[in-house]
Amino acid sequence: MLVKLHFFPTLDLPRTNWLLAKRVYVEKQAVEQIEIKKILVRILLITATIVLPGVDWTVFSWLHPMLPLLVFFVLSEQGMYGGNRVILIGTGLGLLGSFLLGSMSLFLFAASLLPVGYVLADSANRNKSPVQAGGRGVLALALCWVILLSGIISPGSISPYAQLLLSVNTGIDEAIKFYRASSDISVDVNIMLESTLLQMKAIIPIITPAILACFALFIVWFSTIAGNWLIAKKCGRIIWPHFKYWQLPEKLIWLAIATALVTFIPLNLVRYVGINILIVMAIIYCFQGFGITVFLMDKWKMPIIFRAFVYVMIVFQSFGAIILLLLGIADTWLNFRKSSDDVGIQE
Repeated sequence: MLVKLHFFPTLDLPRTNWLLAKRVYVEKQAVEQIEIKKILVRILLITATIVLPGVDWTVFSWLHPMLPLLVFFVLSEQGMYGGNRVILIGTGLGLLGSFLLGSMSLFLFAASLLPVGYVLADSANRNKSPVQAGGRGVLALALCWVILLSGIISPGSISPYAQLLLSVNTGIDEAIKFYRASSDISVDVNIMLESTLLQMKAIIPIITPAILACFALFIVWFSTIAGNWLIAKKCGRIIWPHFKYWQLPEKLIWLAIATALVTFIPLNLVRYVGINILIVMAIIYCFQGFGITVFLMDKWKMPIIFRAFVYVMIVFQSFGAIILLLLGIADTWLNFRKSSDDVGIQE
């Protein structure tokens, strides 16, 4: 590769020094080109993650939850200053693409996910534990979703939260009409289905806050775990220990117990709040149960095929969630990972 140098005094330098300077310059140029390509790839990834769901929601809807992970990784890789410029450019291009596609509502949803990545990156820089980082991320996402769903951004129209509940009720009503008109379903089965759908219609509005909170928890949990692994692999930077050593604060179990007791209070509002919090607490302890499962699989040196089978069974079978919940709660007193030489993160 021939490079023309305009700033080296080639006639005054010995040949060896000139060749050394030339080599340094060429290597520097190669590194800069690699960095530029890397930055362009990061910008395109952020833009595509924002825009593609607007092209076809059914195919690309899974991309939006990847945004916090991308932001977390870019900020950790490029630094807060350089990463922020990459994110702003990518988001600006995403705004332009969403405007051209007429999918501004999806852009607003994508924008609500961006602060999670910033919070996780800031927590990593401040040496916060995974529990603290995840908690801050969930609070940030919850605040963004409250603003987005409350209708503050679009005053004068029905709030997105009310639209969500209305669409759920409409879908259930249409399902009931479909089963009633169907001649292929027996009367007994039809009665059972209609009873189940009516119960869902009554319960879903009550637990919708918990459902949204669980989605927020899953997004932050995935971004924290995947970001921790990706940064260690690509940046050589160890932020937190492996997920299998993460541990919830022991005192958190008392909140779960108190919430369970609140659900027995004969006041609808208090009981509904308790039910929602209890569902969220169950998901949190399921995450801890999953971490214990990963730890035990590694400790017993289980084959990859058997691990994959267990993980699939846990995810797709209803009793898998119950097992994870019981493991997560039992770890508060039994501490399954106490015998390990590695130290887990604990509040």
